[in-house]
Amino acid sequence: MSNYLRRTSASSCTLILLSLAAGFHSSAQQLPYIVAQSDYGGQNGNTGGVTRGYPWAQTSTATRSGTLFNISAGFYAPQPGLDPYYIYQFRDTTPAGAPAAQVLATVNVPTDFLTNAPGPYGYGWVDLTADFSSFGIPLSAGHKYALSIDVPGPVGTTIYNAFFWGLTGSGYAGGDPYAFGPDGAVLVDSHEDFLFTVEAVPEPSLAPLTMALCAWVLRTRKR
Repeated sequence: MSNYLRRTSASSCTLILLSLAAGFHSSAQQLPYIVAQSDYGGQNGNTGGVTRGYPWAQTSTATRSGTLFNISAGFYAPQPGLDPYYIYQFRDTTPAGAPAAQVLATVNVPTDFLTNAPGPYGYGWVDLTADFSSFGIPLSAGHKYALSIDVPGPVGTTIYNAFFWGLTGSGYAGGDPYAFGPDGAVLVDSHEDFLFTVEAVPEPSLAPLTMALCAWVLRTRKR
């Protein structure tokens, strides 16, 4: 009887693991999907500059759950005289919907891409993208998050004509643009939004946990 149970358990676990492997492979093939995005077609302005240590920020609401993959922001190109990188910061929001003070994850994004002239006219708005996939940050549908973008250097110094994060007036309903100051984030204009895109991937599989449980069951059956 015990041999029968061991064979049955082994067969069951084999079928489970094969099924999970197929599901994991299918999940791994899924491309990132957009969970929040402003309308680039309504671009009508830009920041022009930024004060170091007091970044611009944009809140957005996730339309689907998943794991944060990357965040893009639309900047004007080509731009000369840029800082070597921009500091992308991912934040939660306060109960009032403003960007929270705490930074949950930071990615330094090289700006050399913005020195190139985009086609076909030799200028335009291009996405500078930060890869947040290594942080494993879960996103919940309907929850509001925030992106802020800072620049390196002495806090409080302002740079002009070297930080052109685009604005759009097309009416993104899931968030608003903010500017950080000594007292926290302040709403810039409820009728404008920064150019941004947030992408996610499906949440991690439960396969590792199930595999461990199968191994435990088989060991137990052998006793």
